[in-house]
Amino acid sequence: MTQFIEGFQNGATLSGAFGTPTRPENVEVPFVANRAPTPNDVVGYPTGKHWLQYGDSEWVLVNQTTFNGLLQSNWKRMGSGELVGFNVPLGVTPIIPNPLGIVNFTSTGGTIDITGLSASPNNNTINLDLTGGPIAPDLHVAKWIVNPAGSSAGANKTTITLAMAAASAGDTIFLMPAVYTENFVWKAGVNITAFDCDGYNPNVKSIGKITCTDDGSRSMSGICLQTNADNFLEITGTLATGVILNSCNLQCTNHTGMLLSSSGTGAGLSLVDCFGDIKTTGITYYAISSSFAVQFQNTFLSNTGLSSTPSTIAGTASLGIFGGYNTYPIVTSDTGQFAFVDSFFDTSATNTISIIHGGGSFGENGLINGCNIVSGSASCVSVSAGSLLFMSLNTLNTTNTNAIVGAGLLAYSGNTFNNGGHGNAVANRSPRFIEGGYYQGLTTGAVILAGGIGEEIRSVVPAAGNVPLVSNTGKTITSIVLTPGIWDISAIIQIAANGTTSTTTFAGGISLVDNSTAGLVLGDSGSSVDYTSGAAVGYGATLSVPSYRVTIAVNTTYYLVALAVFTVSTAVAYGRISANRCG
Repeated sequence: MTQFIEGFQNGATLSGAFGTPTRPENVEVPFVANRAPTPNDVVGYPTGKHWLQYGDSEWVLVNQTTFNGLLQSNWKRMGSGELVGFNVPLGVTPIIPNPLGIVNFTSTGGTIDITGLSASPNNNTINLDLTGGPIAPDLHVAKWIVNPAGSSAGANKTTITLAMAAASAGDTIFLMPAVYTENFVWKAGVNITAFDCDGYNPNVKSIGKITCTDDGSRSMSGICLQTNADNFLEITGTLATGVILNSCNLQCTNHTGMLLSSSGTGAGLSLVDCFGDIKTTGITYYAISSSFAVQFQNTFLSNTGLSSTPSTIAGTASLGIFGGYNTYPIVTSDTGQFAFVDSFFDTSATNTISIIHGGGSFGENGLINGCNIVSGSASCVSVSAGSLLFMSLNTLNTTNTNAIVGAGLLAYSGNTFNNGGHGNAVANRSPRFIEGGYYQGLTTGAVILAGGIGEEIRSVVPAAGNVPLVSNTGKTITSIVLTPGIWDISAIIQIAANGTTSTTTFAGGISLVDNSTAGLVLGDSGSSVDYTSGAAVGYGATLSVPSYRVTIAVNTTYYLVALAVFTVSTAVAYGRISANRCG
């Protein structure tokens, strides 16, 4: 049984229960027996005045301290000089080692954390009495925990840089609430995280540049990234560098946020459920170039700094925005491609064009579908020369006369124009799909692009440019070349005779042979007027060829040909041939 001696008094002598006096103070003390130890037996006693007896051994408390939540007590066994030291969690009662070197710990109702417990001399045994509670599991959220306060705050690294140096692929670095002002290189395979709520407040903030250049993916969640006179994220190089930002807060305070230019096959950035803000003018969120691919999902990117500086897509880079809110302008160049779907674009606060598509050749390199675009007094969208943009089922809000402008090619359907901006001033445009059983018509007088439904090809020779005729000989007035497709062709031929000319027959039509009426079908491709019952002096004729349909697979020339039978003097012809694409 463990026995406790307490309340030493100078001048007293030891006798009775403890036998031969061996204590340094050589005093008699009261003897307490037959009770279990309590926390008060080890906490708060003066050094050298706390005695214990276990069997034939007697112990004195040499010193006692607390560190990192642990009570550290060192005891000396009298007569042998043996020292036994151990750490025990605060609130846990130690039972002093017995002569066999066994160290006992008894829980008094809490948990016992055995991490770091030690006993000396060597080969002692540690016994745990768990009747008062279970052993506490390791509750660390990650292998590497970062806090500037270090171990006193429960962390094992004080900076992200140190944690990244120690981490290897497959590890996760957990950032405790703090501000981390540092630049660091982010290794592939190492994830960085905080609780998502800490990114929103933000309680966890990284101020500085994060650089990624190596091959492989990595992810970050719940962290605020803030510029510090440089990009807060740079992904460069020639390898397949992949980055995922989830529930992160992107703050562009004094510099453009992201430089994304890796040319590696498969290199890309994905933003999921992120949000951010541009705090001042002259900066923006990102510059994407080379062949880098970026995708935003459910992002909310505001612009309280009212910057009109656009984010850019250049080279062969691509950007997809799905379900996002964007309040900054976007510009493409070179062969940069994009797809914006079910998203909101609002640059009305800066009265700037929301989307300028200046990239690519006539390929499917721009798509805006199901979006709401608001641009104040500026046009909503611009399509530059050499660019192709598909727009469908969008709502465009602007006070500008023309919601869409530019010299490029616009293919569109089902768009709605609000707030006065109903115009579509793109030079080349074509409706793409049937809407409610009919094609959307043009209301601005613009010419439909070659190849579009409704395209017209025509040629006209006016009276002043008439073609002289030779009696009873077919003569081409003019011609047109039709490209492959389905066309409706029609024509008008005017034949005029001199006042003394005696005419008997007029004929003409649309021929596949130059200067020939051979093959004309009256009532279809040909028409005629016959005065054979009696010559008419000075008479002319107007011949009409109603519209008829042709389907061709190669470029084909159609000739407008006239013929007159006459005597005495002269006759001339002029007219028009035209075709409209219907398929």
